[in-house]
Amino acid sequence: MSKERAQGQHSRRGQALLLDLRDQALSLFKEANVEAEKASQISNELMYIICQHWGGQLLYITKGDGFFADERDIQIYKDFNGHNQADLAQKYDLSVVYIYRIVKRMAAIEKARLQPDLFGG
Repeated sequence: MSKERAQGQHSRRGQALLLDLRDQALSLFKEANVEAEKASQISNELMYIICQHWGGQLLYITKGDGFFADERDIQIYKDFNGHNQADLAQKYDLSVVYIYRIVKRMAAIEKARLQPDLFGG
């Protein structure tokens, strides 16, 4: 019985992950001004493709700090002075909102890198 319960829990968590992936994709498409019906269709298709490619596998999803810290984002973080977001947006052909997102994400990565591990691992 506990095996069934554990599988049920994993199944619920997997479904929650897929639904969150769909919702996050939908949100990004809407931010990019993709028409609502098309955004919904693409988001649902993405969820379906992930199911087809990865369904039935146990996965560990890394926090991906290094993965998300590409050279452009590192340079934006280094160049950001708190007042030059519009200049950086123009230089890198990004929106000011996206510059803020990059800076926020890079600051969190830097904080995690500098913060000592409580358990010494």
